[in-house]
This record gives sequence, structure tokens and C-alpha cells, in this order.
Amino acid sequence: MYATPQDNERIGHLTQGLDRVGLTDAQSCLVLPIDICDTIFEFAPKPTLLACSRVSWAWREVARPHLFRTLKVRTLRYGPGSYDDFLQFLDENADIARYIRDLTLGYAAPPYPETSKNFVPVDTRPVVRRRFLVTLVEKLPRLEELRLSGILLDGPDPSHTAVTL
Repeated sequence: MYATPQDNERIGHLTQGLDRVGLTDAQSCLVLPIDICDTIFEFAPKPTLLACSRVSWAWREVARPHLFRTLKVRTLRYGPGSYDDFLQFLDENADIARYIRDLTLGYAAPPYPETSKNFVPVDTRPVVRRRFLVTLVEKLPRLEELRLSGILLDGPDPSHTAVTL
């Protein structure tokens, strides 16, 4: 999400005057209330959020929910287990998992000759097991939306008659 001109104007009003009282950028982050920083970060693009998360511990804590709210994970691997590295990442970074609300699992298709630009052979796409999806949803307590893009879903899991997500 990018800031509209109206958002930029509102953000400008929130932060104006800090330079007039002689505060440096580092000092101003201590002066701005957390809820104002949160409002500003809500409209910041991801590169800005990443930079802000490195300014201070306080800014990191305010920027992280916005930085990881929407996540796109693409893989070049194909077949079952294509996203196992992502599950391992979530295991090692459980604090980040609580921020993810919108997740897209996709496929970074390898380049093909110009004549077959839109052709991706079925057997070279990643395969996602239903059990993987259940495990993934369990690890993401605030997940609201999950998209599968350009990947295959395997057959029914014989241990379950239905999968509830």
C-alpha cells in the first residue's frame, strides 16, 4: 500500500514543527508518540519500513507489524516439500509469524524461450500438500488471507476426510 497525496499531507501535519524546535531525526523518534509512528508506518513502502526498523529498537517494534503484514513467498523448487524452508523460517522466527496476515505462496518460474513465454510444464511447478497448509495455518495465528499462485495442490490426505482452514 502506498501513501496517497492526502496521506502525505496528513503525515506532514503530524511531524511538522519538530525541525523548528531543533530536534535531530534520532531525537524526534523519541518525541513522537508510538501511535503517531504507527500511523506514519502504516503508509510507508516496504523499503522504508525496513530502513525504519533499523533506526532503533522502538522503531523496529513499531515497523515490524507493517513490514511483515503482507508476505509473498516464491520458490524455484518443484515437487513436494517446495516450501519446507519457509516452515523452518517460521519455526526459527515465531515472533515474525504473529505479524503475517496476508500470505501468497507463489512460483518463481524459470525463464523459457520467447516462443513459450506463458507455458510452464505441470511437473515443474511446486506441489503443496494439504497437511502443509494445515501446519502453515497453525503457525500463523493472525493469518486472514492465503493465496496459492501457480502451484499445485496434492491429492486428498487419506488421514482426513476434510481439511478445515
